[in-house]
Amino acid sequence: ADKRRRTPAVIANGAESEPASDKDATLLWLAPHLVLDGLQLAAEAVGADTAILYTHVNRGHDVGARLREALQARQAAGVDRVQVQLAAAPARFLSGQETALLNHLAGGPAIPTFVPPRITERGLNGAPTLVQNVESLAHLALIARLGPHWFRAVGTDAEPGSMLATVRRADGQARISEVPLGIPLRDLIGDVAEDRAVLIGGYHGTWLTGGEARGLTLDNRSLAAVEARVGAGIVITLPPDRCGLVETA
Repeated sequence: ADKRRRTPAVIANGAESEPASDKDATLLWLAPHLVLDGLQLAAEAVGADTAILYTHVNRGHDVGARLREALQARQAAGVDRVQVQLAAAPARFLSGQETALLNHLAGGPAIPTFVPPRITERGLNGAPTLVQNVESLAHLALIARLGPHWFRAVGTDAEPGSMLATVRRADGQARISEVPLGIPLRDLIGDVAEDRAVLIGGYHGTWLTGGEARGLTLDNRSLAAVEARVGAGIVITLPPDRCGLVETA
């Protein structure tokens, strides 16, 4: 807002692009209006006249059709201050990185560029631009309705609230759960063997042994002890015959 030489733009980023993650697509499928409410709040906060929802429209379910239906319903009800445009992200890794996202919306390749300038200073069509993940916007909408004390009722003092986690156990099936930050990893992965490989955080994440993971909780303060981070909220347990180093290679 302080950089406003031109009217800002806001973008809801639902193109997580993490190969193992399904949380953003699931959220947009199940609760599109929660994300769109948060996007309107963000637009109002910075005085934006452009709002874009950027996502993989055909990942898993037909998310695009679901979102178009939600946007039409909101337009008919006249509830939005800023009309939202739906933009499709290309199916490639890093298409959700904020500078890659802006390059794609401007008609270029969806690859990151160097900063500065930061997109909050000069972003979409040269305007200051705010890019927020769809999960953050959904949280924003709920905090606006229910207050910060409600949000802080779960999680830890340092990292309050909940998050969507994509958990894949040895069968490979993804389970999307809303969990409080600080939940024991044992509750997500079960009582895995000491030497099993467990991936925390996704593509930029960290491999742990089952023995290490069982004693940790899903928050950055706890995970820092093993040089890991929550990241995209991905927790993967490999089958007993798979090696984390081989899977990485």
